[in-house]
Amino acid sequence: MKIITVASLKGGVGKTTIAVNLSIQSASGRKRILAVDLDANNNLTDFFLRDTDPDELESRNVLHALTRKRPLKDCIFSSSVPNLDILPATVNLNRLNSEINGNFALLVTFRTALLKTDYDYIIIDTPPYFGSELRAGLYSADMVVSPVSPSRWIFLGTRLLADEIEIAAEGVSRKIRTLLIPSMVGTGKIESEKLSILTEMFPLSKTHILRSASIKSASEKGKPVKEGSPSQIIFKKLAEEILK
Repeated sequence: MKIITVASLKGGVGKTTIAVNLSIQSASGRKRILAVDLDANNNLTDFFLRDTDPDELESRNVLHALTRKRPLKDCIFSSSVPNLDILPATVNLNRLNSEINGNFALLVTFRTALLKTDYDYIIIDTPPYFGSELRAGLYSADMVVSPVSPSRWIFLGTRLLADEIEIAAEGVSRKIRTLLIPSMVGTGKIESEKLSILTEMFPLSKTHILRSASIKSASEKGKPVKEGSPSQIIFKKLAEEILK
């Protein structure tokens, strides 16, 4: 089993889109995948489980698993995608800090519960800010993938995330591999030059997620990108690169 956490401290870089499509493309390779939503905005949950009874989602979700109010396996939902299950979030995940009441060991042991499940890969979506949810994702990770786009803020944001990953790695006494994914980018030389400065911190993926109206439309509709489309091929290549 390998646990992959998708993290970024900047919104609008396609973090959840990558988590969703990485999960779908990984499952299409006949691997068993669990997608975990650790963001109270619950966009990943909405993508896969938008037709699920809201009361059912409120009764068993990632908050219950994190706080050990319910066994993690009881909080997992099946999705319409073969080989892909979901550990959902609701807005009540905002209560995590008050629920754990300073018992941060619960965040560290979340990985232990995940490792007891029967999946080939676990892909975790996290919020774009510092908090217990992000830390639970980092503490659990074997690998962190971080979407980055060319902007003035990018270097500082990546540096802050790098510091947090280092703290997590020291806390769990485990090396956490990190890969940056150029996301929502064009093909221009200037954008490539802006992103190249990040390689002093972490390697960049060979696969770049280009700006695409079809990706945005599919995400809004809760539908996978069209099979055989350029966007689907990009995400398939990304999955192959990350899961190799």
